[in-house]
Amino acid sequence: MEKKEYLVEITNKLKRLVNKDKSFTNLYDALFNEKINLYKRFDYEDSYNRGLKIKEVLDKITSIVYRPHIKQESREIILRSELSPSLSTESFLKTMKDVKNWKYKGKDISPEYVHSLESYDSLITYENTFIALLVNEISAEIKDILSSLAPITLSIEEEFEVTGLTYGEFSLVNQFESRDDLDLFSKESSYKVRVYKLFKILEHKVKLIKNSELYKLNVTKIKKDRTIMPTNILLHDILYSYCYKFYKENYAFESEDKSLLNSYYYNYVFVSLIEYLAKNKIGKTSFSNKANIYFDKANKIHFSTLAFKKDMFSFLIKEDDNNFGFYIETRLIDKAIRVNTNVDNSRRSLNYLLTSLEYSLENEANINLIMSSKKGISKTLFTMNNSSGNYSNVLNLSLYKKNHDLLFKNYVNSLILLVNADKELFISKCPVCGKSEITFDGFNYHCENCHATYSFNKTSENDYMWIKSFRRAR
Repeated sequence: MEKKEYLVEITNKLKRLVNKDKSFTNLYDALFNEKINLYKRFDYEDSYNRGLKIKEVLDKITSIVYRPHIKQESREIILRSELSPSLSTESFLKTMKDVKNWKYKGKDISPEYVHSLESYDSLITYENTFIALLVNEISAEIKDILSSLAPITLSIEEEFEVTGLTYGEFSLVNQFESRDDLDLFSKESSYKVRVYKLFKILEHKVKLIKNSELYKLNVTKIKKDRTIMPTNILLHDILYSYCYKFYKENYAFESEDKSLLNSYYYNYVFVSLIEYLAKNKIGKTSFSNKANIYFDKANKIHFSTLAFKKDMFSFLIKEDDNNFGFYIETRLIDKAIRVNTNVDNSRRSLNYLLTSLEYSLENEANINLIMSSKKGISKTLFTMNNSSGNYSNVLNLSLYKKNHDLLFKNYVNSLILLVNADKELFISKCPVCGKSEITFDGFNYHCENCHATYSFNKTSENDYMWIKSFRRAR
């Protein structure tokens, strides 16, 4: 798959760079000088041709569903003796030994029930289980391509990352003066629309196949071992052999599991953040100059603590060894020179950044569990494909979108949001939701309603309110 291959390519480039020089400065300079391209143009023509090949194999699978290879099997049953056909030697011996099947008729004793063998046709075969495996692989690829095409299929809520409708000055409705302003649903005749429509057709074909009895019976028999033995049917039956060849050419050697793919995406998010910091003059400090980086066996990048400075703030970035995430500790150091200057908790904010290639209903519970277990005033998820419908504290960072600067600009600014405010008004009223359910821990104010956190700080410039988190999701 194109997306996976490009993420792998980026990690391989990073590893080659690190093998030559493990210093963080070396990586920083390479990103600053744009030696590693973090944007990939989506190849719609190639994807369309890929869709046509998938359509061909799905047509073959549909034919198999209607006329599959079956095998005859037998199972032991117990029948009334008058209904049983002739007994095999094995069935006769079992009947003789099973005393509960015998009954007295006067002085005579005879079997009322006998053991017998019943033959039946079974759809569960090695070859049909292979077909179910192939359907799963194709389904995953279709889902992956459709998710990569998300920019042309955005709904209003996806585009504006809101749920519901409001009517005030900053409402979604107020942004549109005429029907021409909302062009999300405009008809297009571009290649990307053709690709999208083709893959929606393929998605429907897969859905029909998954509803078949052949798929339902065999999908539970799929084993973890992806090695497929070439049986006579897979080699010589025209339909099955076509599917077998397609599998060998496309999926047989894909051994990367989801954790490995998440390693590649984690690396991508990390270097994208560093590239933004480098290119936007958010100062790399002497603290970072001493840092080193390396890759583990799972191809996940590791780094010692990094530090950056912007205006009155410093950022200390520390990795999470147990998950695909890292912490960003933000400190209001004002005019202090040292980025790790000791400050109290009113001038400190701990933020957690988690990455996941996919964010869907399938892994939402697991992601929420990780996020809820992490320390931090605010927690943010970076994902490439968000199909969960949840946009709170979620950033969609995709290698197909040229919006990285905007996303990271807004993300960094959300960590250092200083505003002029009257302290007396907001020690009892939340500046985010407006509720009066406020508690104070001696350093920070916390809203019990929306879980926002904020503090009041004196600086060399002015007295500010620092909003450290809005609505703490999860």
